[in-house]
Amino acid sequence: MKITRRHLLGAGSAAGVGLLLPWHLPTAANAAIPLGVTPFTEALPTLAQLGVIDATGGGTATITMVNATHTFHSAMAPTPTFAYRSAGGTQDYLGPVIVAKQGVPFDLTMVNSLGAHPLATAIDYDIMGVLPADATAPRAAVHLHGGNTDPASDGDPMDFFGTGVSKTYHYGNTQEAAGLWYHDHALGITRLNVFAGLASGYLVRN
Repeated sequence: MKITRRHLLGAGSAAGVGLLLPWHLPTAANAAIPLGVTPFTEALPTLAQLGVIDATGGGTATITMVNATHTFHSAMAPTPTFAYRSAGGTQDYLGPVIVAKQGVPFDLTMVNSLGAHPLATAIDYDIMGVLPADATAPRAAVHLHGGNTDPASDGDPMDFFGTGVSKTYHYGNTQEAAGLWYHDHALGITRLNVFAGLASGYLVRN
């Protein structure tokens, strides 16, 4: 079939009209919102609540991955979570924000103290790399997302470690100022570990 200029313009016009039509999005009536819960009423956590690790002077810090419980909404009961917890911290979801400085290296030791996975029923054992023990003693690997990091400290999905084990990551902070984040990256269960709470911010300042 020969495509003429008229056919091409007609198809483009039809596509354009389609973009102008209203989209039909799910309404509150059919969304999975628990009874008695009003969405979008809870404030996002502040830096004071998340905690801050000041790494602008370099040095070292230790964060422990722990099981916790967190209340996501005042009308909902506390639910099991994971958290990155700083020394003396009270984090029960996500973790402390690390503030680093360009050109000032920093070493971060991560300790895996994780127990039963809060999302164990969602583990897909057909995904490559998932182990039976991930339901009761999940593996972990910490990746600085967007970071200019040496391979040994990159947190590759295969570079995971189990419960009771720790790993020290070296961050040279050789890049320009940026808003980065660190998160779990263990092969096969990254999605569940992050959703359960293993993620937080990493700011490089200059």
